[in-house]
Amino acid sequence: MRGSFADASSTALADNATTARTVNVRGLATVDTDVTIKLAIDHPKPAQLRITLANPGGTEAVVFQGNATTTGTSLVLNQPVIGFSGDESVNGQWTLRVTDMATGSVGTLRGWTLGVTSRWD
Repeated sequence: MRGSFADASSTALADNATTARTVNVRGLATVDTDVTIKLAIDHPKPAQLRITLANPGGTEAVVFQGNATTTGTSLVLNQPVIGFSGDESVNGQWTLRVTDMATGSVGTLRGWTLGVTSRWD
């Protein structure tokens, strides 16, 4: 089974803090086989950002870890998320966390979409 779950609201990112957004997944089989994420962020220094995704069981995977080679003021991701075991429930609340790791620059999460493919356990 496959589903797509979106949070299209625009959210200000806190300076030198973590901003969390959630989507609720329901109606899928029990465990994940593939997880993907699409998101767009405007930030003057995307290299200052760390982005993680937590499943309903609390397992957290790193989606993006800024580094010195990150350039530009827009961060657009469309990628698989690696780090989930395939043995935890997919139905429930998934949490995206965007951490700004330095002071002086603020940004905006323009929205995000979680894609989940699941199977029966």
